[in-house]
Amino acid sequence: MEPSPLLEDGGVPAPVPGSFRDPRARVFATDDAILRALNPAGAEDFARLESTSFYGAAQRRGTIVPTRRATGAAADRLKSEGWSEVLLHERIPVVTYPYEWSFSMLQDAALLQLQLVADGLGEGISCKDGTSYNVQFVGSQPTFIDIGSFAPLAGGDAWPGYRQFCSLFLYPLLLESYLDVSFAPWLRGSLEGMTPEVADRLLRGRARMRRGVLTHVTLQAVAARRYAEKDDPAAELASGQESNATIIEALCKRTTALVESLRAPGSATTWSDYSGRSHYGGSSLDEKDRFVREVLAEAEPTTVVDLGCNDGRYAELAAEYATSVVAIDADRRVVDQMYQRLRGRNLPILAMVGDLADPSPGLGWDLTERTPLSERLDADLSLSLALIHHLVIGRNIPIGAYLDALGAIAPRTVLEVPHRDDPMVRRMLAPKPPDTHDDYQLEVIRRLIEERFEIRRELALSSGTRTIFDLVRR
Repeated sequence: MEPSPLLEDGGVPAPVPGSFRDPRARVFATDDAILRALNPAGAEDFARLESTSFYGAAQRRGTIVPTRRATGAAADRLKSEGWSEVLLHERIPVVTYPYEWSFSMLQDAALLQLQLVADGLGEGISCKDGTSYNVQFVGSQPTFIDIGSFAPLAGGDAWPGYRQFCSLFLYPLLLESYLDVSFAPWLRGSLEGMTPEVADRLLRGRARMRRGVLTHVTLQAVAARRYAEKDDPAAELASGQESNATIIEALCKRTTALVESLRAPGSATTWSDYSGRSHYGGSSLDEKDRFVREVLAEAEPTTVVDLGCNDGRYAELAAEYATSVVAIDADRRVVDQMYQRLRGRNLPILAMVGDLADPSPGLGWDLTERTPLSERLDADLSLSLALIHHLVIGRNIPIGAYLDALGAIAPRTVLEVPHRDDPMVRRMLAPKPPDTHDDYQLEVIRRLIEERFEIRRELALSSGTRTIFDLVRR
């Protein structure tokens, strides 16, 4: 990893709001660099971590974010303010949060956390935390980013991060796997995740008899009520007078087996089979593919956002031209299926569950710990292919407001507009009063487009019910 020029020319690092919770470190950002400043205790922990073989192996695999000691003006500035050591991290292309992940993404992130804890044991290293916010995705690769979470193994609690792991990894996975209830609203509703008491109330009846619920949920809930955090429930999972490392090893082994056994729910959602339906007659789909390819080839984008990506067909096409692709869809089943297909393929495609009519807001202290989705998407080009009718008709978003949102996401957009007589549009309008969405007409949409964008090119697909535009923001 080459040093960032900004580190050498005196760029002023700005603290990352969500990093204030670590008493031994603080993360700072410049335009081109992510820096982690460590106090004396944090610097000692990192020196110990850096000497281990598991840390170097994880860096080479990409399961821990590439990191080295920082040099240059920005690092010197932070040291002059009292920090003992400054690290330089490779920047994650697009930051996502657990409530924007599919089931399999959270499951893979959980397995990574457990693997790192287990790998560190043999060299006397543990993790102080167990939060899902310590993991990011680079394409389909889960990557651990919180170097400050590692510390020398000490006595006391079996694994200090166990409770947090349950609240932010295990309980959400159990909820979705056993009850077919999305974990996203629970994680978005509280940055602390699900408490044992809440999980225990939800996982009742037959669910209480499912694997892992009694041990990790019910017993924890009882302990929390009786001892109010004075107990270490992780220690209850291993018996006898075993060493601290042996207790953690047993816990990791059992919990890993449990997480691996969980399965994503299989019930269909509204649009999970959408891509398999026939929406394009004759050569329309080929025409659409050629149009998108021509725009991508001309634009040479670095980052593409595929809005309403469905099965990821066009995200994969965009990956042939762009360095990074973000594929967003509101259907968690569709995103999970896409993510499973992307595993191990080394494509620069980041899958994300996101509802553009209800995007992730700022959360946490001062609403800055977790950044709104709109501030994390910085694309050169967006694809909005047959999405407009879902938001305008399905969610009552004004046409102009939707076009404004597209302009804010990227300076260039490929926009596909199904006409009012398109079969899918007719289906969505059918249950509504006859005069509903009178403005959903191609001529009206075109006028609103021209107020905001230059139309570089357009194509009426041979099906006769869809038009695709190449737009550049005015």
